[in-house]
Amino acid sequence: MSRLPALVAMATLTALSVAIPAVVAQDKGELRESACAKEKTAAEREVCLDKQLTRDDAYLNEVYQDLKKMINKADFKALRTEQLAWIKQRNRCGKTYQCIKDAYTDRIAEIEQEIENRANPNKSHVEIGCEGTHKFVDGECIKIEKDGGNRTSDAQAEMVWQANTISNPNTDTMQTAVLTYGVPETDNTLFQATCEAGITTTSAKTILGYGLPSGRNGADVGVQLVSGAYSIKLHGNLIGFGNTQEQLAGLLVKPRFNEAFWTVLARGVALTYSADGGDKVTLALTSRGSDRAVRKFLKHCVTLGAGTKNAAQAQKLTCTDWGKVQSDKPGAPVTMTFTNNSEGYRGVTWINAEGTPVDLGGLDVGSSYKAQTQAGHIWMFTDGPGNCIEMYAIQAGVTNFKITTPSPAFGPGND
Repeated sequence: MSRLPALVAMATLTALSVAIPAVVAQDKGELRESACAKEKTAAEREVCLDKQLTRDDAYLNEVYQDLKKMINKADFKALRTEQLAWIKQRNRCGKTYQCIKDAYTDRIAEIEQEIENRANPNKSHVEIGCEGTHKFVDGECIKIEKDGGNRTSDAQAEMVWQANTISNPNTDTMQTAVLTYGVPETDNTLFQATCEAGITTTSAKTILGYGLPSGRNGADVGVQLVSGAYSIKLHGNLIGFGNTQEQLAGLLVKPRFNEAFWTVLARGVALTYSADGGDKVTLALTSRGSDRAVRKFLKHCVTLGAGTKNAAQAQKLTCTDWGKVQSDKPGAPVTMTFTNNSEGYRGVTWINAEGTPVDLGGLDVGSSYKAQTQAGHIWMFTDGPGNCIEMYAIQAGVTNFKITTPSPAFGPGND
């Protein structure tokens, strides 16, 4: 059974159901809401309320401090001026989550790039990270192949980054998002990441092309990833070795979407990886179009977070679906603000995992409140007596919903 969503009052919330005292009691969400109310701007409050944005803010501060240690007083003065200008730009996003998220992604990438440039003053952008079994030749970082060596790309001359989706042919709805680095329309692929509809997850299945003289499918392996100042070791598994269905043999890792891995992949210059001290493989990044492809892939994964069924419902759900839908397969947590912009009072109802309506009170005209809910949860708004006026399915990344549909009985002669 899906967990009952918690509500945090923002204005007049009338007729709150007495059958759910646990919802009214002060919890961590309410305490967080109270603490975040002290922030000066809407964007700052949104960052405070959202765990992912809070992590982004902490990581931005971390790389900012790293860069600060590398520069002189004059350069720091310029850096501080840039940062203050960026804060003003971020604050102009208001409560818009994606705007704030993109602002952090871009600023983190800018500072990481500056760290890389200062750490490698005598190298061009493409040369940074090109070392070990790779060599910088004619403007490109290429792998120096050995007899019996790894099954990697040659000069990666024809490889590009692409983000695509695979749809269900029967319903024409998106089922899987795929990010690849390879030669288009061929099996020559060096990188592949996927996320699927209806699977609640915080990470993407990612395969890094890698060849070994021998390997047991599924065997544990340590995977070292390096890109400029970024360096991390992830737990991985060998995949595609032996009799398997995988087209790409290599190292399977599952980086979380909130990790710097994706920022590096989108905005870095090169990413080098190896398995337990083995040969290194380097992926060319922005010079091959990783930036746009990675952003597109992550947006697709956000859309799929609620499941294909509920993602479609979010766009097309109407009161005719009442009795046919339920809050099944919930996804990522969402702090949703509901605002009653209709012509009259609206009852607020949550549809649980069994499809049963749960009355959560009501909103006068102009009133709003926040609900701690989840992507894929179904909400219904009534005219008070229980007649369905409007329905909505929560989407990951969407934090505001305005109740606007007028009552069928509202209008001239029906007062």
